[in-house]
Amino acid sequence: MAALLSGAVIGLFLGTFLMTLAFAIEYAAGWVRVTAVLQDDPSGLPFALAFLAPLLLFVGVGFYEELVSRGYLLRVLAEGLNFQRPGPRAALVASVLLTSALFGWGHHANPN
Repeated sequence: MAALLSGAVIGLFLGTFLMTLAFAIEYAAGWVRVTAVLQDDPSGLPFALAFLAPLLLFVGVGFYEELVSRGYLLRVLAEGLNFQRPGPRAALVASVLLTSALFGWGHHANPN
């Protein structure tokens, strides 16, 4: 249980760090522009609810996407591509590349 929790904490930190790094690089390069910060919510919801509702949605969607793409597809592909030659390591690398490409293709039309 401790190893699972430790892996989850590392994964959350790594995801947060990498997204922050990507934003910082894009901002420094002039590829993104911040147009507003902490605007009033036009729906009139209290701040906590207006903040937590999208946060819970994004966490839920992210959990589902990782469960499907990493938890299921990655394992199935790694097992399916594990032939005697080139071996399990190459199967794992190929499955990571394939699932990453599939994940990116699935998000190519996302706005922003």
